[in-house]
Amino acid sequence: MKLIKFLLIGISAFIIVLQLKGIYSANTDLTDASWIFMDENITFAGVKKLHQALYTLDKGYIIDQFLDGGDHRYGRILWIINALTSFIPSLIWGDKGVIVATRFTQAFFLVASYVILAHALLKSFTLRCVAVALLLLLPHTPYYATMPKPEPFQLFFIALFVWFASKKSFLLGNWYWIWLGAATGAKIATLPLVAFWGASAFGMALLGQDKNNQETAAFIKNLLKTIAWLIIGFNLAEPIFYIGPKIYWDWISGNVVHGEDNINLQFSDWFMFVINSWAGIHGRLMWIFLSLLVLISAFTFFQAIKGNHSYRNAGLVLAGGWLMNLFIMFTVKRLWGFYLQVGSALLVVGALAAFNLLYSQIHQKLVRFLGIILGLILVANGTILQLQYTKNVYEELATRTQNPQHIFKVKQQIWSENFINKLYRQKNKTLLGFYAPALYQFRIQPETALIRPIWGAFLDYSSQPDFIITDFCLLPDTVNLSENIFKDSFRKSAVLYGKHVAIALNDSCLAIPCYIETKIDSLKLFLYTQKTFP
Repeated sequence: MKLIKFLLIGISAFIIVLQLKGIYSANTDLTDASWIFMDENITFAGVKKLHQALYTLDKGYIIDQFLDGGDHRYGRILWIINALTSFIPSLIWGDKGVIVATRFTQAFFLVASYVILAHALLKSFTLRCVAVALLLLLPHTPYYATMPKPEPFQLFFIALFVWFASKKSFLLGNWYWIWLGAATGAKIATLPLVAFWGASAFGMALLGQDKNNQETAAFIKNLLKTIAWLIIGFNLAEPIFYIGPKIYWDWISGNVVHGEDNINLQFSDWFMFVINSWAGIHGRLMWIFLSLLVLISAFTFFQAIKGNHSYRNAGLVLAGGWLMNLFIMFTVKRLWGFYLQVGSALLVVGALAAFNLLYSQIHQKLVRFLGIILGLILVANGTILQLQYTKNVYEELATRTQNPQHIFKVKQQIWSENFINKLYRQKNKTLLGFYAPALYQFRIQPETALIRPIWGAFLDYSSQPDFIITDFCLLPDTVNLSENIFKDSFRKSAVLYGKHVAIALNDSCLAIPCYIETKIDSLKLFLYTQKTFP
Protein backbone atom coordinates (compact mmCIF):
# COMPACT_ATOMS: atom_id res chain seq x y z
CA MET A 1 0.00 0.00 0.00
CA LYS A 2 2.91 2.34 0.68
CA LEU A 3 4.13 1.76 -2.87
CA ILE A 4 0.69 2.64 -4.25
CA LYS A 5 0.60 5.83 -2.18
CA PHE A 6 4.08 6.76 -3.36
CA LEU A 7 3.07 6.18 -6.99
CA LEU A 8 -0.14 8.20 -6.60
CA ILE A 9 1.73 11.15 -5.10
CA GLY A 10 4.41 10.98 -7.79
CA ILE A 11 1.94 10.77 -10.68
CA SER A 12 -0.21 13.53 -9.19
CA ALA A 13 2.85 15.77 -8.77
CA PHE A 14 3.83 15.11 -12.40
CA ILE A 15 0.33 16.04 -13.62
CA ILE A 16 0.22 19.18 -11.46
CA VAL A 17 3.61 20.41 -12.71
CA LEU A 18 2.66 19.65 -16.32
CA GLN A 19 -0.63 21.54 -16.00
CA LEU A 20 1.01 24.56 -14.33
CA LYS A 21 3.60 24.64 -17.12
CA GLY A 22 0.77 24.60 -19.65
CA ILE A 23 -0.97 27.49 -17.86
CA TYR A 24 2.24 29.55 -17.91
CA SER A 25 2.89 28.95 -21.62
CA ALA A 26 -0.70 29.70 -22.60
CA ASN A 27 -0.93 32.91 -20.57
CA THR A 28 2.18 34.47 -22.08
CA ASP A 29 1.05 34.18 -25.71
CA LEU A 30 -1.29 36.47 -27.69
CA THR A 31 -0.79 39.50 -25.45
CA ASP A 32 -1.55 42.30 -27.93
CA ALA A 33 -4.63 44.14 -26.64
CA SER A 34 -6.20 44.32 -30.11
CA TRP A 35 -6.00 40.54 -30.54
CA ILE A 36 -7.62 39.29 -27.34
CA PHE A 37 -10.91 37.43 -27.51
CA MET A 38 -14.10 39.43 -26.98
CA ASP A 39 -14.79 37.77 -23.60
CA GLU A 40 -11.32 38.63 -22.34
CA ASN A 41 -11.78 42.19 -23.57
CA ILE A 42 -14.74 42.64 -21.20
CA THR A 43 -12.39 42.22 -18.24
CA PHE A 44 -9.48 44.04 -19.89
CA ALA A 45 -11.55 47.13 -20.76
CA GLY A 46 -13.02 47.28 -17.25
CA VAL A 47 -9.61 46.94 -15.63
CA LYS A 48 -8.16 49.67 -17.84
CA LYS A 49 -11.05 51.90 -16.81
CA LEU A 50 -10.20 51.40 -13.14
CA HIS A 51 -6.53 52.13 -13.78
CA GLN A 52 -7.50 55.39 -15.47
CA ALA A 53 -9.61 56.25 -12.43
CA LEU A 54 -6.61 55.65 -10.16
CA TYR A 55 -4.52 58.05 -12.25
CA THR A 56 -6.97 60.89 -11.51
CA LEU A 57 -6.31 60.68 -7.72
CA ASP A 58 -9.95 61.78 -7.30
CA LYS A 59 -11.22 59.71 -4.35
CA GLY A 60 -14.90 60.14 -5.19
CA TYR A 61 -14.39 59.20 -8.83
CA ILE A 62 -12.20 56.22 -7.90
CA ILE A 63 -14.79 54.88 -5.47
CA ASP A 64 -17.56 55.32 -8.04
CA GLN A 65 -15.61 53.51 -10.76
CA PHE A 66 -14.58 50.66 -8.49
CA LEU A 67 -18.04 50.11 -7.00
CA ASP A 68 -20.02 50.85 -10.15
CA GLY A 69 -17.93 51.24 -13.29
CA GLY A 70 -20.99 50.88 -15.50
CA ASP A 71 -20.80 47.07 -15.73
CA HIS A 72 -22.53 44.56 -13.46
CA ARG A 73 -22.95 41.49 -15.66
CA TYR A 74 -20.56 39.89 -13.14
CA GLY A 75 -19.62 40.91 -9.62
CA ARG A 76 -17.37 43.97 -9.41
CA ILE A 77 -14.86 41.78 -7.57
CA LEU A 78 -13.72 40.50 -10.99
CA TRP A 79 -12.54 43.95 -12.09
CA ILE A 80 -11.42 45.20 -8.67
CA ILE A 81 -9.02 42.34 -7.88
CA ASN A 82 -7.64 42.22 -11.42
CA ALA A 83 -7.17 46.00 -11.46
CA LEU A 84 -5.17 45.81 -8.23
CA THR A 85 -2.99 42.86 -9.24
CA SER A 86 -2.28 44.29 -12.71
CA PHE A 87 -1.69 47.94 -11.75
CA ILE A 88 2.09 47.73 -11.23
CA PRO A 89 2.57 45.42 -14.26
CA SER A 90 0.62 47.97 -16.33
CA LEU A 91 3.09 50.69 -15.29
CA ILE A 92 6.02 48.54 -16.38
CA TRP A 93 4.74 46.71 -19.48
CA GLY A 94 1.61 48.65 -20.47
CA ASP A 95 -1.37 46.74 -21.88
CA LYS A 96 0.65 43.53 -22.13
CA GLY A 97 1.27 43.72 -18.39
CA VAL A 98 -2.47 44.08 -17.75
CA ILE A 99 -3.34 41.10 -19.94
CA VAL A 100 -0.72 38.73 -18.52
CA ALA A 101 -1.32 39.80 -14.90
CA THR A 102 -5.10 39.32 -15.13
CA ARG A 103 -4.67 35.89 -16.69
CA PHE A 104 -2.30 34.76 -13.95
CA THR A 105 -4.59 36.25 -11.31
CA GLN A 106 -7.40 34.06 -12.62
CA ALA A 107 -5.13 31.02 -12.68
CA PHE A 108 -4.00 31.66 -9.11
CA PHE A 109 -7.54 31.87 -7.73
CA LEU A 110 -8.62 28.80 -9.72
CA VAL A 111 -5.72 26.62 -8.53
CA ALA A 112 -6.08 28.00 -4.98
CA SER A 113 -9.75 27.00 -4.98
CA TYR A 114 -8.76 23.46 -5.99
CA VAL A 115 -6.21 23.23 -3.17
CA ILE A 116 -8.68 24.56 -0.60
CA LEU A 117 -11.44 22.16 -1.70
CA ALA A 118 -9.05 19.22 -1.50
CA HIS A 119 -7.90 20.22 2.00
CA ALA A 120 -11.45 20.91 3.17
CA LEU A 121 -12.84 17.40 2.63
CA LEU A 122 -9.83 15.10 2.36
CA LYS A 123 -7.55 14.30 5.29
CA SER A 124 -5.05 12.13 3.45
CA PHE A 125 -2.12 13.94 1.79
CA THR A 126 -2.20 11.33 -0.99
CA LEU A 127 -5.86 11.96 -1.77
CA ARG A 128 -5.35 15.73 -1.62
CA CYS A 129 -2.65 15.44 -4.28
CA VAL A 130 -4.88 13.18 -6.39
CA ALA A 131 -7.79 15.61 -6.01
CA VAL A 132 -5.78 18.65 -7.14
CA ALA A 133 -4.42 16.69 -10.12
CA LEU A 134 -7.91 15.54 -11.16
CA LEU A 135 -9.34 19.04 -10.78
CA LEU A 136 -6.59 20.43 -12.99
CA LEU A 137 -7.58 17.80 -15.58
CA LEU A 138 -11.22 18.93 -15.71
CA PRO A 139 -12.10 19.78 -19.34
CA HIS A 140 -12.41 23.52 -18.84
CA THR A 141 -9.64 24.19 -16.36
CA PRO A 142 -7.51 25.45 -19.31
CA TYR A 143 -10.29 27.86 -20.23
CA TYR A 144 -10.70 29.40 -16.78
CA ALA A 145 -6.94 29.38 -16.11
CA THR A 146 -6.35 31.53 -19.20
CA MET A 147 -9.55 33.55 -19.67
CA PRO A 148 -10.43 36.28 -17.14
CA LYS A 149 -13.93 35.31 -15.97
CA PRO A 150 -15.76 35.41 -12.60
CA GLU A 151 -15.87 31.63 -12.08
CA PRO A 152 -12.40 31.32 -10.47
CA PHE A 153 -13.45 33.89 -7.86
CA GLN A 154 -16.83 32.20 -7.48
CA LEU A 155 -15.21 28.80 -6.92
CA PHE A 156 -12.58 30.30 -4.60
CA PHE A 157 -15.28 31.72 -2.31
CA ILE A 158 -17.26 28.46 -2.48
CA ALA A 159 -14.10 26.58 -1.51
CA LEU A 160 -13.56 28.87 1.48
CA PHE A 161 -17.17 28.32 2.51
CA VAL A 162 -16.78 24.53 2.25
CA TRP A 163 -13.47 24.70 4.16
CA PHE A 164 -15.00 26.44 7.18
CA ALA A 165 -18.56 25.08 6.94
CA SER A 166 -17.38 21.46 6.83
CA LYS A 167 -15.80 21.94 10.26
CA LYS A 168 -19.23 22.92 11.63
CA SER A 169 -21.40 20.57 9.52
CA PHE A 170 -22.78 23.49 7.44
CA LEU A 171 -24.84 24.77 10.37
CA LEU A 172 -26.68 28.10 10.61
CA GLY A 173 -25.48 31.28 12.25
CA ASN A 174 -21.76 31.05 11.65
CA TRP A 175 -19.67 33.72 9.94
CA TYR A 176 -18.53 31.42 7.12
CA TRP A 177 -21.80 32.08 5.24
CA ILE A 178 -20.14 35.34 4.19
CA TRP A 179 -18.09 33.33 1.67
CA LEU A 180 -21.17 31.81 0.05
CA GLY A 181 -22.63 35.31 -0.19
CA ALA A 182 -19.41 36.52 -1.85
CA ALA A 183 -19.57 33.63 -4.33
CA THR A 184 -23.12 34.67 -5.24
CA GLY A 185 -22.04 38.26 -5.69
CA ALA A 186 -19.18 37.15 -7.94
CA LYS A 187 -21.55 35.04 -10.07
CA ILE A 188 -25.30 35.00 -9.54
CA ALA A 189 -25.34 31.37 -10.76
CA THR A 190 -24.34 30.39 -7.18
CA LEU A 191 -27.96 30.93 -6.07
CA PRO A 192 -28.93 27.22 -6.37
CA LEU A 193 -26.13 26.39 -3.91
CA VAL A 194 -27.30 29.10 -1.51
CA ALA A 195 -30.84 27.74 -1.66
CA PHE A 196 -29.79 24.12 -1.18
CA TRP A 197 -27.11 24.51 1.49
CA GLY A 198 -29.25 27.11 3.26
CA ALA A 199 -32.29 24.78 3.18
CA SER A 200 -30.12 21.90 4.44
CA ALA A 201 -28.89 23.96 7.40
CA PHE A 202 -32.47 25.07 8.06
CA GLY A 203 -33.69 21.47 7.92
CA MET A 204 -30.97 20.21 10.28
CA ALA A 205 -32.00 22.87 12.80
CA LEU A 206 -35.68 21.90 12.55
CA LEU A 207 -34.87 18.21 12.91
CA GLY A 208 -32.87 18.85 16.06
CA GLN A 209 -29.50 17.91 14.54
CA ASP A 210 -28.12 21.37 15.33
CA LYS A 211 -27.50 21.67 19.08
CA ASN A 212 -27.09 25.44 18.85
CA ASN A 213 -30.53 25.98 17.32
CA GLN A 214 -32.84 23.75 19.33
CA GLU A 215 -34.53 26.68 21.06
CA THR A 216 -36.81 28.88 18.97
CA ALA A 217 -35.13 32.16 19.96
CA ALA A 218 -31.64 30.81 19.16
CA PHE A 219 -32.90 29.37 15.88
CA ILE A 220 -34.40 32.69 14.72
CA LYS A 221 -31.31 34.59 15.85
CA ASN A 222 -28.94 32.30 13.93
CA LEU A 223 -31.19 32.27 10.88
CA LEU A 224 -31.08 36.09 10.77
CA LYS A 225 -27.30 36.03 11.33
CA THR A 226 -26.93 33.64 8.38
CA ILE A 227 -28.98 35.93 6.13
CA ALA A 228 -26.94 38.94 7.30
CA TRP A 229 -23.64 37.17 6.55
CA LEU A 230 -24.90 36.22 3.09
CA ILE A 231 -25.90 39.82 2.35
CA ILE A 232 -22.58 41.19 3.62
CA GLY A 233 -20.65 38.69 1.53
CA PHE A 234 -22.71 39.47 -1.55
CA ASN A 235 -22.01 43.18 -1.18
CA LEU A 236 -18.29 42.56 -0.78
CA ALA A 237 -18.25 40.99 -4.25
CA GLU A 238 -21.01 43.07 -5.84
CA PRO A 239 -21.79 46.34 -3.97
CA ILE A 240 -25.52 46.35 -4.58
CA PHE A 241 -25.87 48.75 -1.61
CA TYR A 242 -24.06 51.34 -3.75
CA ILE A 243 -25.78 50.93 -7.11
CA GLY A 244 -29.24 49.86 -5.94
CA PRO A 245 -31.16 46.60 -6.58
CA LYS A 246 -32.90 47.85 -9.73
CA ILE A 247 -29.69 48.60 -11.65
CA TYR A 248 -28.27 45.25 -10.63
CA TRP A 249 -31.44 43.41 -11.65
CA ASP A 250 -31.50 45.17 -15.02
CA TRP A 251 -27.95 44.02 -15.69
CA ILE A 252 -28.59 40.42 -14.61
CA SER A 253 -31.93 40.02 -16.39
CA GLY A 254 -30.49 41.64 -19.51
CA ASN A 255 -27.66 39.09 -19.67
CA VAL A 256 -29.62 35.89 -19.00
CA VAL A 257 -30.30 35.22 -22.69
CA HIS A 258 -27.63 35.11 -25.39
CA GLY A 259 -27.50 35.29 -29.17
CA GLU A 260 -26.31 31.66 -29.24
CA ASP A 261 -29.41 30.41 -27.39
CA ASN A 262 -31.42 27.67 -29.05
CA ILE A 263 -34.99 27.76 -27.79
CA ASN A 264 -35.49 24.05 -28.61
CA LEU A 265 -32.46 22.83 -26.63
CA GLN A 266 -33.42 20.18 -24.09
CA PHE A 267 -31.82 18.37 -21.15
CA SER A 268 -31.26 15.37 -23.41
CA ASP A 269 -29.09 17.51 -25.72
CA TRP A 270 -26.96 18.57 -22.78
CA PHE A 271 -26.69 14.97 -21.54
CA MET A 272 -25.52 13.60 -24.89
CA PHE A 273 -23.12 16.53 -25.20
CA VAL A 274 -21.55 15.55 -21.85
CA ILE A 275 -21.34 11.90 -22.94
CA ASN A 276 -19.84 12.52 -26.36
CA SER A 277 -18.17 15.95 -26.55
CA TRP A 278 -17.60 17.59 -23.17
CA ALA A 279 -14.22 16.08 -22.33
CA GLY A 280 -11.35 13.93 -23.57
CA ILE A 281 -13.24 11.10 -21.87
CA HIS A 282 -16.32 10.26 -23.91
CA GLY A 283 -18.58 7.47 -25.05
CA ARG A 284 -18.55 4.24 -23.03
CA LEU A 285 -15.88 5.42 -20.59
CA MET A 286 -17.92 8.53 -19.76
CA TRP A 287 -20.96 6.31 -19.22
CA ILE A 288 -18.93 4.23 -16.75
CA PHE A 289 -17.66 7.30 -14.86
CA LEU A 290 -21.13 8.84 -14.64
CA SER A 291 -22.67 5.54 -13.51
CA LEU A 292 -20.08 5.16 -10.74
CA LEU A 293 -20.59 8.79 -9.73
CA VAL A 294 -24.34 8.23 -9.49
CA LEU A 295 -23.83 5.07 -7.41
CA ILE A 296 -21.37 6.62 -4.96
CA SER A 297 -23.59 9.73 -4.68
CA ALA A 298 -26.68 7.63 -3.98
CA PHE A 299 -24.81 5.60 -1.34
CA THR A 300 -23.50 8.80 0.29
CA PHE A 301 -26.94 10.43 0.33
CA PHE A 302 -28.46 7.27 1.84
CA GLN A 303 -25.84 7.18 4.59
CA ALA A 304 -26.22 10.89 5.37
CA ILE A 305 -30.03 10.71 5.48
CA LYS A 306 -29.84 7.59 7.66
CA GLY A 307 -27.93 9.65 10.23
CA ASN A 308 -24.35 8.66 9.49
CA HIS A 309 -22.82 12.09 10.19
CA SER A 310 -19.42 11.16 8.77
CA TYR A 311 -21.01 11.23 5.29
CA ARG A 312 -22.79 14.56 5.79
CA ASN A 313 -20.11 16.89 4.41
CA ALA A 314 -19.35 14.70 1.40
CA GLY A 315 -23.08 14.33 0.74
CA LEU A 316 -23.73 18.07 0.88
CA VAL A 317 -20.85 18.83 -1.48
CA LEU A 318 -21.88 16.07 -3.89
CA ALA A 319 -25.49 17.24 -3.85
CA GLY A 320 -24.34 20.81 -4.45
CA GLY A 321 -22.31 19.71 -7.48
CA TRP A 322 -25.20 17.75 -8.95
CA LEU A 323 -27.58 20.64 -8.33
CA MET A 324 -25.31 23.18 -10.03
CA ASN A 325 -24.86 21.05 -13.14
CA LEU A 326 -28.44 19.80 -13.42
CA PHE A 327 -29.77 23.34 -13.00
CA ILE A 328 -27.63 24.43 -15.96
CA MET A 329 -28.57 21.40 -18.07
CA PHE A 330 -32.28 21.99 -17.51
CA THR A 331 -32.32 25.78 -17.92
CA VAL A 332 -29.45 26.98 -20.16
CA LYS A 333 -30.24 26.98 -23.88
CA ARG A 334 -26.67 26.84 -25.23
CA LEU A 335 -24.18 23.99 -25.11
CA TRP A 336 -21.27 25.75 -23.46
CA GLY A 337 -19.44 23.08 -21.51
CA PHE A 338 -17.47 25.48 -19.34
CA TYR A 339 -20.70 26.25 -17.46
CA LEU A 340 -20.33 22.83 -15.82
CA GLN A 341 -16.88 23.56 -14.36
CA VAL A 342 -17.87 24.72 -10.86
CA GLY A 343 -20.38 21.94 -10.28
CA SER A 344 -17.93 19.36 -11.63
CA ALA A 345 -15.21 20.53 -9.23
CA LEU A 346 -17.58 19.92 -6.31
CA LEU A 347 -18.48 16.48 -7.69
CA VAL A 348 -14.82 15.42 -8.00
CA VAL A 349 -13.91 16.39 -4.44
CA GLY A 350 -17.18 15.14 -2.98
CA ALA A 351 -16.81 11.78 -4.73
CA LEU A 352 -13.22 11.34 -3.52
CA ALA A 353 -14.29 12.16 0.05
CA ALA A 354 -17.15 9.64 -0.13
CA PHE A 355 -14.89 6.98 -1.66
CA ASN A 356 -12.34 7.51 1.11
CA LEU A 357 -15.02 7.05 3.77
CA LEU A 358 -16.35 3.92 2.09
CA TYR A 359 -12.87 2.47 1.63
CA SER A 360 -11.98 3.07 5.30
CA GLN A 361 -15.00 0.99 6.37
CA ILE A 362 -13.93 -2.06 4.35
CA HIS A 363 -11.81 -4.26 6.60
CA GLN A 364 -11.07 -7.23 4.29
CA LYS A 365 -7.59 -6.62 2.92
CA LEU A 366 -8.23 -8.50 -0.32
CA VAL A 367 -11.39 -6.49 -1.07
CA ARG A 368 -9.57 -3.24 -0.29
CA PHE A 369 -6.67 -4.22 -2.54
CA LEU A 370 -8.91 -5.26 -5.44
CA GLY A 371 -10.95 -2.07 -5.06
CA ILE A 372 -7.81 0.06 -5.24
CA ILE A 373 -6.48 -1.82 -8.30
CA LEU A 374 -9.78 -1.62 -10.21
CA GLY A 375 -10.16 2.04 -9.26
CA LEU A 376 -6.61 2.82 -10.39
CA ILE A 377 -7.14 1.08 -13.75
CA LEU A 378 -10.31 3.07 -14.39
CA VAL A 379 -8.88 6.40 -13.22
CA ALA A 380 -5.66 5.78 -15.15
CA ASN A 381 -7.60 5.38 -18.39
CA GLY A 382 -9.51 8.59 -17.79
CA THR A 383 -6.38 10.42 -16.63
CA ILE A 384 -4.40 9.52 -19.75
CA LEU A 385 -7.22 10.75 -22.01
CA GLN A 386 -7.70 13.96 -20.05
CA LEU A 387 -3.97 14.57 -19.84
CA GLN A 388 -3.72 14.41 -23.62
CA TYR A 389 -6.84 16.54 -23.96
CA THR A 390 -5.60 19.36 -21.71
CA LYS A 391 -2.09 19.11 -23.18
CA ASN A 392 -3.51 19.73 -26.65
CA VAL A 393 -5.55 22.69 -25.39
CA TYR A 394 -2.58 24.33 -23.67
CA GLU A 395 -0.33 23.78 -26.69
CA GLU A 396 -2.92 25.38 -28.93
CA LEU A 397 -3.28 28.36 -26.59
CA ALA A 398 0.51 28.74 -26.25
CA THR A 399 0.99 28.92 -30.03
CA ARG A 400 -1.92 31.16 -31.00
CA THR A 401 0.33 33.78 -32.59
CA GLN A 402 1.77 31.07 -34.87
CA ASN A 403 -1.66 29.80 -35.87
CA PRO A 404 -2.65 30.37 -39.54
CA GLN A 405 -6.05 31.62 -38.33
CA HIS A 406 -4.35 34.31 -36.25
CA ILE A 407 -2.14 35.35 -39.17
CA PHE A 408 -5.21 35.59 -41.40
CA LYS A 409 -7.09 37.68 -38.82
CA VAL A 410 -4.12 40.06 -38.59
CA LYS A 411 -4.35 40.50 -42.36
CA GLN A 412 -8.06 41.32 -41.97
CA GLN A 413 -7.17 43.78 -39.22
CA ILE A 414 -4.47 45.58 -41.24
CA TRP A 415 -6.66 45.83 -44.34
CA SER A 416 -9.56 47.24 -42.29
CA GLU A 417 -7.33 49.78 -40.54
CA ASN A 418 -5.92 50.97 -43.88
CA PHE A 419 -9.41 51.31 -45.31
CA ILE A 420 -10.70 53.30 -42.31
CA ASN A 421 -7.72 55.67 -42.36
CA LYS A 422 -8.16 56.22 -46.10
CA LEU A 423 -11.91 56.89 -45.68
CA TYR A 424 -11.11 59.34 -42.88
CA ARG A 425 -8.78 61.30 -45.14
CA GLN A 426 -11.46 61.38 -47.84
CA LYS A 427 -14.28 62.58 -45.58
CA ASN A 428 -12.10 64.70 -43.27
CA LYS A 429 -14.33 64.04 -40.24
CA THR A 430 -14.55 61.61 -37.34
CA LEU A 431 -16.20 58.49 -38.73
CA LEU A 432 -18.82 56.25 -37.19
CA GLY A 433 -18.43 52.56 -37.89
CA PHE A 434 -19.46 49.07 -36.80
CA TYR A 435 -17.50 45.83 -36.84
CA ALA A 436 -18.00 42.15 -36.05
CA PRO A 437 -16.57 41.41 -32.58
CA ALA A 438 -15.10 38.14 -33.87
CA LEU A 439 -12.61 40.25 -35.82
CA TYR A 440 -9.54 41.66 -34.14
CA GLN A 441 -10.08 45.19 -32.85
CA PHE A 442 -9.05 47.99 -35.18
CA ARG A 443 -6.16 50.11 -33.90
CA ILE A 444 -7.68 53.44 -34.87
CA GLN A 445 -7.24 56.81 -33.14
CA PRO A 446 -10.43 58.13 -31.44
CA GLU A 447 -10.40 61.28 -33.60
CA THR A 448 -10.37 59.08 -36.72
CA ALA A 449 -13.38 56.88 -35.97
CA LEU A 450 -15.79 55.78 -33.28
CA ILE A 451 -16.17 52.04 -33.85
CA ARG A 452 -18.82 49.91 -32.16
CA PRO A 453 -19.21 46.11 -32.10
CA ILE A 454 -22.26 44.41 -33.62
CA TRP A 455 -23.95 42.16 -31.07
CA GLY A 456 -26.55 39.93 -32.68
CA ALA A 457 -28.76 41.25 -35.47
CA PHE A 458 -27.74 44.59 -36.98
CA LEU A 459 -30.58 47.11 -36.69
CA ASP A 460 -28.76 50.43 -36.36
CA TYR A 461 -28.99 51.83 -39.89
CA SER A 462 -30.65 54.96 -38.46
CA SER A 463 -27.32 56.06 -36.90
CA GLN A 464 -26.01 56.33 -40.48
CA PRO A 465 -22.60 54.74 -39.96
CA ASP A 466 -19.92 55.63 -42.48
CA PHE A 467 -18.80 52.01 -42.74
CA ILE A 468 -19.57 48.52 -41.50
CA ILE A 469 -16.93 45.76 -41.62
CA THR A 470 -17.93 42.19 -40.79
CA ASP A 471 -16.93 38.61 -41.47
CA PHE A 472 -20.55 37.78 -42.29
CA CYS A 473 -23.29 39.13 -44.53
CA LEU A 474 -25.64 41.55 -42.78
CA LEU A 475 -28.55 39.67 -44.34
CA PRO A 476 -29.32 37.06 -41.66
CA ASP A 477 -30.21 33.49 -42.52
CA THR A 478 -33.69 33.61 -41.00
CA VAL A 479 -34.34 29.94 -41.81
CA ASN A 480 -31.35 28.56 -39.88
CA LEU A 481 -31.93 31.15 -37.15
CA SER A 482 -35.56 30.12 -36.63
CA GLU A 483 -34.60 28.39 -33.35
CA ASN A 484 -32.61 31.39 -32.10
CA ILE A 485 -34.08 33.20 -29.11
CA PHE A 486 -33.64 36.52 -30.95
CA LYS A 487 -35.27 35.28 -34.17
CA ASP A 488 -37.65 38.28 -34.29
CA SER A 489 -34.70 40.68 -34.24
CA PHE A 490 -33.04 38.79 -37.09
CA ARG A 491 -36.25 38.93 -39.12
CA LYS A 492 -36.40 42.67 -38.56
CA SER A 493 -32.75 42.92 -39.55
CA ALA A 494 -33.51 41.08 -42.81
CA VAL A 495 -36.26 43.60 -43.62
CA LEU A 496 -33.96 46.56 -42.90
CA TYR A 497 -31.23 44.97 -45.01
CA GLY A 498 -33.63 44.76 -47.93
CA LYS A 499 -34.38 48.49 -47.61
CA HIS A 500 -30.92 49.89 -46.92
CA VAL A 501 -28.46 47.69 -48.83
CA ALA A 502 -27.75 47.60 -52.57
CA ILE A 503 -25.96 44.52 -53.85
CA ALA A 504 -24.66 46.15 -57.06
CA LEU A 505 -23.11 49.58 -57.45
CA ASN A 506 -25.87 50.80 -59.79
CA ASP A 507 -28.72 49.43 -57.71
CA SER A 508 -30.87 51.75 -55.64
CA CYS A 509 -32.18 51.40 -52.11
CA LEU A 510 -35.70 51.65 -50.75
CA ALA A 511 -34.59 53.81 -47.81
CA ILE A 512 -31.87 56.22 -46.73
CA PRO A 513 -29.06 55.75 -45.78
CA CYS A 514 -28.19 53.49 -48.69
CA TYR A 515 -25.20 51.12 -48.52
CA ILE A 516 -23.31 49.21 -51.15
CA GLU A 517 -22.21 45.72 -50.15
CA THR A 518 -18.69 44.79 -51.20
CA LYS A 519 -17.34 41.30 -50.63
CA ILE A 520 -13.56 41.02 -50.16
CA ASP A 521 -13.25 37.32 -50.95
CA SER A 522 -9.51 37.03 -50.27
CA LEU A 523 -10.06 38.19 -46.68
CA LYS A 524 -13.57 36.77 -46.15
CA LEU A 525 -14.83 40.25 -45.27
CA PHE A 526 -18.02 42.13 -46.04
CA LEU A 527 -17.71 45.90 -46.40
CA TYR A 528 -20.68 48.28 -46.31
CA THR A 529 -20.19 51.91 -47.28
CA GLN A 530 -22.67 54.69 -47.90
CA LYS A 531 -23.73 55.49 -51.44
CA THR A 532 -24.10 59.10 -52.46
CA PHE A 533 -27.60 58.52 -53.88
CA PRO A 534 -30.66 56.65 -52.67
